[in-house]
Amino acid sequence: ATVRTRGLRRILGIQVGRRTVSVEAGVRTRDLLAFLARHGFVLPTVPYWIDQTVAGAVATCTHGSELREGRACMSALVRSMDLVKADGSMVHLDRFQDAEAMKLASVSVGKLGVIARLELDIEEDFCMRGSIRRETERDFLAWLQTLRGPDGWRGAQEEGYSAWQLLWLPLSRLVAGNRNALAPRACHARPGHG
Repeated sequence: ATVRTRGLRRILGIQVGRRTVSVEAGVRTRDLLAFLARHGFVLPTVPYWIDQTVAGAVATCTHGSELREGRACMSALVRSMDLVKADGSMVHLDRFQDAEAMKLASVSVGKLGVIARLELDIEEDFCMRGSIRRETERDFLAWLQTLRGPDGWRGAQEEGYSAWQLLWLPLSRLVAGNRNALAPRACHARPGHG
């Protein structure tokens, strides 16, 4: 059966002290980002496809290009959720009280229930500065190896990069990359569009 969340499109509010926002399942990521920007906040990771519902992005573990641990996908941002089970009953899950159930439900693609409400981590709005580079595969791979730290890829964060996107062109043996790092908040031209 198809479940539609068109009637669940309310943004319920920001809890500043908890650094969270509560939304109903049918809120589009694009609309949530605009709402948060108006209030000086942002999601810690932003998926490339922002016209997906927030619940859909969570249930499918939609990711952005964030490198910070625990921030790689939308599912990792869930603080609490309300699920509607097949029998119509509602279940409330909390990251700190129901850690294992939360991990399962956050990426269950609806198999454990339909998400009705979410509470997501947020952070103060920030600006990214990016640098686009075009280089040979060999030079790119050499640079990539410099980022490999003893605990994996943490070297990228140590160099100041918090997100990156790559376009590999194997036939031409070129790589184009956009490497992003956090920048001072004052760099914003418009709130939410840094």
